[in-house]
Formats: sequence, C-alpha cells, structure tokens
Amino acid sequence: MPASSLATVLFALCLGCASESPPAPKAPTDVPIELVLPTVQGPAADLASLRGNVVLIDVMATWSVVSQSEVRTFQRLLVAYRERGLRIVSIAMDSQTPQLVSVWVETLGIVWPMALATPEFIEGRSALGRIPEIPRTMILDRRGFVRFDRSGMIDPAELAKVIESML
Repeated sequence: MPASSLATVLFALCLGCASESPPAPKAPTDVPIELVLPTVQGPAADLASLRGNVVLIDVMATWSVVSQSEVRTFQRLLVAYRERGLRIVSIAMDSQTPQLVSVWVETLGIVWPMALATPEFIEGRSALGRIPEIPRTMILDRRGFVRFDRSGMIDPAELAKVIESML
C-alpha cells in the first residue's frame, strides 16, 4: 500500500477514534464502597454503616425531572423491601443551598438520607468515581460492593428484580 494511502487510512481511523466519546468510568467493584457525605437531615450518610443491607444510591439533582419521577419509584421500593434490608441514600449534585434541597426533600416526602455532594465528589474524587450523567442509580450488595450501575431513567420492574435478587 502506498504511504499516502496508508496515511489516509490511519488518519480516518484516528478521526473515528477521536469522535467517539470514551466510556463513562464505572465505580470499582473489587472493593466495598467507602463514602461519607453530609446530609440535609443532620447526621452524615456513611455507606460503611449500612453494610449488611442492600443499598440503593441515587445520584440526582433537584432540577432533574427524571430524578423527581424516580423518587416515587424509590418510595415504593422502600415500602416493599425495607423489612428485608433495603436502604436508600440520595446524593444531590445541586449547586443549590442545603436549605433549598431540604425543602425539596420535604415537598417530595423523602424519608431516606439526602446527602450533599462535596466538591471532591463532584470532581470524581470519591469512591463512586466520576458521575457523567444524572440521574445515576447504583446498588450495593450487603457487603458494600457495586452490583448495579446505570445512568438515566430505569424501568421500575427491572430495578425491583435487581433488588429482589440481592435480598
């Protein structure tokens, strides 16, 4: 193959690579997740203290319509599975003040911890890594390992099935 043709092929391949966005990093699954964040309710949310339970982590924002919709799904799941060990922790990625997030929690009737993302968390320097999209739902097994990680709206039946399999 002539050098000019080879260069053209390589250039086209490089353009194809550059136009694809890299896959979003997933939280590590080889170690239990350790994370402590302040909450609007007072006591810090400490994932290690929830070991022995299945923990749904909801990374959300008050301005997200999908996040608001998922609150109702999470409320139903908590009613159905709390006695069997389901716990929920939401993490607000908002730049809103804690008082505004607190009003949102009260308005929607959220009864689980609503953590506030710290600058380190927002910058991807936490055990959950970079959060490329909101909302993001993660489920930790009873030992604290990530077993489900999905961005965007999730089918409630699929989520219930995943949780059921871990309880």
